[in-house]
Amino acid sequence: MAPIIVILVVIVAIVFWCIRTVNEFNKKEIRVQEGLSGVEVALTKRYDMLTKMLDTAKGYMEH
Repeated sequence: MAPIIVILVVIVAIVFWCIRTVNEFNKKEIRVQEGLSGVEVALTKRYDMLTKMLDTAKGYMEH
């Protein structure tokens, strides 16, 4: 009877370890996606700013 309990405890421990590991990978994947989203937003803002500066420079050149 005791070996069966030990085997069940080991199996339960392995299952909990697998669940925890998968959850940690999901958290890290979400953080990476959020980081990439932040980079995309920053690049979009920079592009918009450069476009406005270019339009302003063209306006001064026409003047």
